[in-house]
Amino acid sequence: MRSSSKTFVGLAGLGILVAAARAGMPLPDPSALANEPATNVDVGPTATATPTPTATATATAKPKPGTKPKPATKPAATPTPKPTTPTTPPATGTAVSQTSAAIRYEYGTIQVKVTKDAGNITAVSYLKSSYTRLPKGTLTYLVNASIQANGSNFTKVSRATVTTDAYKKALEDALAKF
Repeated sequence: MRSSSKTFVGLAGLGILVAAARAGMPLPDPSALANEPATNVDVGPTATATPTPTATATATAKPKPGTKPKPATKPAATPTPKPTTPTTPPATGTAVSQTSAAIRYEYGTIQVKVTKDAGNITAVSYLKSSYTRLPKGTLTYLVNASIQANGSNFTKVSRATVTTDAYKKALEDALAKF
């Protein structure tokens, strides 16, 4: 393949990703795609690492003939912030779990178990999750989104709209029991 063709294909792919992001479509987490479990997901709170800034050097211009050169200055070093570590909520001992009804939908059945502590969702696990058509990373996205939103107010997964709706119904059924 010619290098110009490779460049075009690469830029076209990048353009599609940018268009998808601007349209509000969720992009899958690459690490979640490789680690997608087959049927059960139990995800607790997660923390993301903060990128480490680096010091940059500035170029100095060469003096013109007949002028005095200015002394070179060193770039200011920026302190490196320490990466954040995941913090677990203080143990209150009031963690309660509720199970949803088995929600049947076009592609299978979904049943979830929701755990709440101090009014916040801390974990969601699948008790039943039979499905025939599902993009990779969907189950992990749904669990993480429901924990982050502390409910079912999150965006649907592209190409998994029916499954997302069934998951939200199961989640809302379990939350209604608290």
